[in-house]
Amino acid sequence: MKKIGYVVRPYIHQSGRVMVRVRWNNKKYETSFSAECSADPDKWNKDASRAKINTTHVVKGVTYSAKDINGRIENILDVISQVFYQNEVQESIPNPTVPDLCTSSLRPPHGCP
Repeated sequence: MKKIGYVVRPYIHQSGRVMVRVRWNNKKYETSFSAECSADPDKWNKDASRAKINTTHVVKGVTYSAKDINGRIENILDVISQVFYQNEVQESIPNPTVPDLCTSSLRPPHGCP
């Protein structure tokens, strides 16, 4: 099995949307996935890259709990991990179609539509 190095980082986009960025193959490839929710930057733990525990985020009139936000992030991370593991087993480096593979595995309310 060929180990593939990749890095994932949840973050808040300028629009307030919660995103998860993944980079692989020495940062040659990069893509981001939307968690399909928003977060208040003042209630975001930058060190943990998660919503602060027991907080409620009201962004543009829509309310999200920290548990919901963090659950959506974890779901995306799980799918990304599965996709990269499948490629490791096949001893191949994911190409830029990895977003297609991930997106097809993510379904609302936890991830991409």
